[in-house]
Amino acid sequence: MAPHDLRGGAQRLRNLAQSGDSRLTMEFLYVLCLFFLLSYRGTSRVAGPHSLQNESIMNAETNAIPIKLARLLKSSVEGCGRSQSEIARRAGLKRDRLRRSMSGEREATLSEALAILQACGNPSARMLVFLLLTGEEFALTYARSGLGDFLDEFLRLVPLEIAESLASDSEELRPRWARGTAKLLARTLHHHVAELSRRGDAIGEQFIAGSRI
Repeated sequence: MAPHDLRGGAQRLRNLAQSGDSRLTMEFLYVLCLFFLLSYRGTSRVAGPHSLQNESIMNAETNAIPIKLARLLKSSVEGCGRSQSEIARRAGLKRDRLRRSMSGEREATLSEALAILQACGNPSARMLVFLLLTGEEFALTYARSGLGDFLDEFLRLVPLEIAESLASDSEELRPRWARGTAKLLARTLHHHVAELSRRGDAIGEQFIAGSRI
């Protein structure tokens, strides 16, 4: 994927934002666009004792993205109930280009991927965020679900809440704590989801404030 493809994707994100798609996913993917644009310009200047190892890991992860994206596009198109011709028309693409993007013969640009997913009736930006974070299976299963709606809002709020609550102590956080924190949060939600659903936002505010539920 070349820099001009990423610039086109960024423009597509702005258009989707104006049409009412999730603000979270717009911001998240726009940041990704900027990150990859900068990486094209600055990769050769990265140095350090672990730079070759880190570069190898990053290359492996980056090379896997087009394969995962092709599988996501293929599953989305085949499962949406519309013909490939209709999807191509809605996405503004030639049918052969759509077919080759689905098969992995060519890499879809960010703009094309968003257009194809949207043409399938999916929350396109959200699906790409889930693809990058967890993989295509999770994206296909949960992008159009209550969990997907929750994660949209949660992922927008939680970085701000953590940064504000911890302030300078945020530098003490360690990546290895993330899994345990995620499990603790999941168990907490599991224990209280029925009560949260019954009593609505008020109990959520009490829970955040530390009141007994």
